[in-house]
Amino acid sequence: GMSFGEMAFIDGAARSAAVIAMEPVQLRVLGRDDYSRLEEQHPVLKIRLLEAIARQISGNLRRINAEVLAFRG
Repeated sequence: GMSFGEMAFIDGAARSAAVIAMEPVQLRVLGRDDYSRLEEQHPVLKIRLLEAIARQISGNLRRINAEVLAFRG
């Protein structure tokens, strides 16, 4: 249920982190071509994907803001 690489996926910049699995995992990769086809073939799925990415980025930003505030004390 986790995802990674969402910022680089959205803005096209280099990834800002690496991921190491501590145990066997199954993963799916959504490439740019697949993502582009979603608009034509499954537009609702594309919207849900973008909403999920936005929620994840928002949650990360809120967590980081809280950490910065706690650090400032």
